[in-house]
Amino acid sequence: MHLCAENIETSLYQRSEFFEELGFVLKYIYNTLASMKASKSIEMRRPIKEDIVKMFELSLSPSQIPNHLKYASMLVCTQQYTRAEALLQQVEGMISSDMIHVSINRPHTMLQAGAMHTTGVSSSTDILMRRVTRLLFDVAFKTVEISCMPGHLVFEMYRTGKQNERSASDRKHSWINNFAVEVCAKPFLHYLQYLSSKDVYAKQVALSKLIEYCNMEFYRNPGHFETTLNLVGHIYELEKRFPDACNTYITSVKLVPQKNAAYWHLFRLLGNSIYCKLI
Repeated sequence: MHLCAENIETSLYQRSEFFEELGFVLKYIYNTLASMKASKSIEMRRPIKEDIVKMFELSLSPSQIPNHLKYASMLVCTQQYTRAEALLQQVEGMISSDMIHVSINRPHTMLQAGAMHTTGVSSSTDILMRRVTRLLFDVAFKTVEISCMPGHLVFEMYRTGKQNERSASDRKHSWINNFAVEVCAKPFLHYLQYLSSKDVYAKQVALSKLIEYCNMEFYRNPGHFETTLNLVGHIYELEKRFPDACNTYITSVKLVPQKNAAYWHLFRLLGNSIYCKLI
């Protein structure tokens, strides 16, 4: 990945024909590399070096909201809550109502994105970049980035059990096959807002927005909606609203009965109920 970044940097320096497109890809690579390096530092209990922070900063672009959210997630995981709050507030202002959610496991969203109106746009680069700025992609974490995402999401990475237990249909989906976690950007934003804030009112505002998102999207059941519900369940746990957490996980399971991390959470809560009498 480092070599790929260097090749793109060279092409950009030489003002390649695909300058805008390569710049977009380079920011994605910067973000992934920064997240991987930060994850390793966190795992080894070392501070995040300035060069990693700089790489995160270089990856930021209004058209690449997931990059912002992965940076904010790292800040939350390293307890840099003030910086995370400021970044998340900025991100929330970037998300407009006309943006189209594009998920890897929702083919119809790709068709919707492909049908976007492009009147007045001439070059292929203009068409591409105009469309990209209106697309809201999922946030994806790979195994090598595991320490840069909240611990509750780690369950999503192992929701299918051992790798040799996976079915052939699983291999069609990269987020399952590669032990990756994918979460919709908007609910993940509100989840991080809840985790990063120390203000009780701000936390409730974030939770309300997350619940409102779920109510709006429930019947449409967008990509990774079960993961969104599992995030809500976790917040209920943090607030010690264990019956609400259980009900939310049960709803998640009803929507997606197979390969759902909600089972882990239900088993965990059941164990806590029996041995710790939390509920």
